[in-house]
Amino acid sequence: MATQPAELHESGEAGIFRLRVVGLASSFLLAFMAGLALTTTAYVESFHSARLAVVYLLIILFHLMRFQRFYVTREALIYGSLFGYMLLQLIWAPDLRLAMNTVVPAASCVLTYILFGSLIRYHDRRAVLGGIFFGFAAGALLYTLTTGFPLRYPSEFSYNAIASMYLFGLISALFLGCYIRSTIPILLVALVVLLHIVATTSIKNNLGIVLGAGGASLIYLKGFTQIIRRHSTLLLVVSGLAGIFLVRNPLILDALQRGSDRIILGLKVLQAREDLPGYNALGRRSEWQSDGLSGWLQNPVFGHGPEAFRSEFGITSHSTYVDLLYNSGVIGLVLYYGIFVSVALRLRSAARDDSRNLLMLVFAGLICYAFVSFSGMLHYSSAFAAFIALSVGLLSERKVGMVK
Repeated sequence: MATQPAELHESGEAGIFRLRVVGLASSFLLAFMAGLALTTTAYVESFHSARLAVVYLLIILFHLMRFQRFYVTREALIYGSLFGYMLLQLIWAPDLRLAMNTVVPAASCVLTYILFGSLIRYHDRRAVLGGIFFGFAAGALLYTLTTGFPLRYPSEFSYNAIASMYLFGLISALFLGCYIRSTIPILLVALVVLLHIVATTSIKNNLGIVLGAGGASLIYLKGFTQIIRRHSTLLLVVSGLAGIFLVRNPLILDALQRGSDRIILGLKVLQAREDLPGYNALGRRSEWQSDGLSGWLQNPVFGHGPEAFRSEFGITSHSTYVDLLYNSGVIGLVLYYGIFVSVALRLRSAARDDSRNLLMLVFAGLICYAFVSFSGMLHYSSAFAAFIALSVGLLSERKVGMVK
């Protein structure tokens, strides 16, 4: 009888441990499915935004079965307001069927904000970040197995979409690195993902990363120098091994060389502000920008409706702010870029003493995506919505001067 309390105590601890394991496993699985679904939308044509929305809705329902609530951030409300305004604009949209090209992905973004925000808020952060990253890794591995990239470029290679996929993977890996003890494996994986982004030859995504990293290193100089000093030996070893590997794999070296050449070309185009040999899209982009801004002035406040620019010119403007101004007017522009401002305000109010370098990573991602938005369509990008939701959820755990 004297040992009964001890036995009951051990039994209770075992039950708590089992519940803990089950909880972690379920969190990891939900996050894994969310990350895998988001990754495969980049290259599986049949898995479009509508089906992504259905998958995310199901994951949210599983989440609600466990926690009976979900997390809605200020940024989610801002984007929800933009989505609501898009629905209102259907009243005067020139082509309702064409408008669905924006409205349906925007609906997926609303669910993305809710899902990723709720996962990072209520579930174990390590389990969620690990699940998202491994979901990306599984999707990226499947893409490599089915297409051969980066050893070869598949036919009709959508380099911007694939670069965006790897950009999301890079950010998810670095987020995970902020919450595990040994960051060396994550840094090695992040380097591999970064090389894949370079190999896509996407100018705006590669330059966005350069600008984001450069801007973050200046604003958070102390944290950046600590990272370099802490991992200087690792960087030298990895650089040497990478050099040996690339010399022995000329196909990968050639892909990286093409990517590097495109980055340099992009910098030259930005400096010259005109088309150069090897890149002749700046002139067309300037025309689209001119047409978009001229059309915006005809209805500057309310805009012409979702996909009005595509309806008029047969193509998007290839710029988030131009499309927003033409289609949704000042209202849409202010709402969308208000999300950037909102996250920037969170960073400003957060503590500067950041042992996890989370602030620097969020700031770099914010600058990167802001740059990409100038020459790409981000206002219905689920990857960008996931980045914002994760960033806000991770920042919300912080108190001034400390990390929970």
